[in-house]
Amino acid sequence: MRRRSRLYQSQEQAIVVGSLGVALGIAAPALAFSPPEVGEPGLQLVAAWAVTTIGFLSGLWLILRAARCGVRVSEEGLKVVNPFRTDFIPWHQVAGFSIGPWGPYPGIGWVELVDGRRLHVWGIEIPNPLIRPHNAGAQRVIDQLEQERQAHLRRVSESSRSD
Repeated sequence: MRRRSRLYQSQEQAIVVGSLGVALGIAAPALAFSPPEVGEPGLQLVAAWAVTTIGFLSGLWLILRAARCGVRVSEEGLKVVNPFRTDFIPWHQVAGFSIGPWGPYPGIGWVELVDGRRLHVWGIEIPNPLIRPHNAGAQRVIDQLEQERQAHLRRVSESSRSD
């Protein structure tokens, strides 16, 4: 029986990003269609529609893509979903998981590969340590991913012994 995939992500981050998407999708039309009366009326309408379209599409992208970032785990391996890229990594290439800095982020999830490379996971991130220094939600997600890896290794070991 084939197991369905399971998503691992920082729930707080997904909620914040999704909420920003909703707010942007609502605020863009509201702001665009209430500008001060300056310039040509036809040009104002074009600008209002442009702002509305860009704002709505950006909000939709935040809701449908960025808020769904994380790691999907299946029997075959991991699907790492980042905002602009998705990578599939078979289990035999995964050495482990960790949290570490990446760019401006103080702590983001990493998939450690057996060849020494690392792949960042935008959907697993610690909250701002200045505001929430004791929040260990991202570390719990990393620990759960490591448990999934260990369970996969046990299944592979058991199936090879039975062959």
